[in-house]
Amino acid sequence: KVSLFVDSYELNKALSETTYTSIGKKYVVNPIEMKEAFHPKLILLLGLSCAKLVVSSANITVSGYLKNNEIFNVFDYNDAHPENIKLINSAISFFEQLNERSYNQDKAIFDEIKNLVYYGKTATNEELYLLYNLDNSILSQVTEIVKDVTDIDVAVPYYDNYAYALEALHTCYPDEKINLYLQHKKSKFPLSHKNSSFISKIFAFDKCNGSNYFYHGKAFRFTTADATFFLYGSANCTKSALIKSSNENGNIECCVLEKGVAEDFDEFFNNFELIDDTEELQCDLLTFESKDT
Repeated sequence: KVSLFVDSYELNKALSETTYTSIGKKYVVNPIEMKEAFHPKLILLLGLSCAKLVVSSANITVSGYLKNNEIFNVFDYNDAHPENIKLINSAISFFEQLNERSYNQDKAIFDEIKNLVYYGKTATNEELYLLYNLDNSILSQVTEIVKDVTDIDVAVPYYDNYAYALEALHTCYPDEKINLYLQHKKSKFPLSHKNSSFISKIFAFDKCNGSNYFYHGKAFRFTTADATFFLYGSANCTKSALIKSSNENGNIECCVLEKGVAEDFDEFFNNFELIDDTEELQCDLLTFESKDT
């Protein structure tokens, strides 16, 4: 039983460009209609006594799964990993709410899911959180968990044309230093804001993981005096993704917030091959975004 939740606009576009489809034969498609983007990248596999959650920055495309530099993580729930039950049930709840926002055509499947032995179970785990913005923004949820931030590292491909989300980060954490990782010629960042007072350093790079393919990952690292929090998943550093809920006409996003020490997440920032002269950095703007967006 395979169900796919997608953006209704992108679904219509895809159907107009193909002559063959397995929709309704091999899988069910649930279109989500909304003003902004339906943007989560989440795969949930459910069995009778075990489950698996895949959280990533990748769309289900050739570029996403074979070419781009993306961030993936996999969480298993089974006898060896009972600590992930909270994530699994948070993901189930997310999909249940998506089904209600669509045409509710998967009601029978979700009724069946409620009979699974682990449905609704939870466990205290203050090191892993599944954050989605159906009711509350991603940033508001982060600020409830992460306090007294001293440094923020941001490695995402897309920013607001007017750096709204970066300013919001600075407003929430006024004492922090924000470091940006921008891919030369491929990042969508307004270079007119590169000298903003809340930006500490800009690390410009050509390659990630040894390749010059498009870096499509979404990574935020929040450093405090005694811990490090890593936010990754679907959200870019934009108003629609980070500081609005979907009820406020923002995107629909889904991320994991993971707690650890700084060294746990260094690989996500050390894999960039930096260019020597940041003055050569070239970035584009989001062409579809207006000042009021």
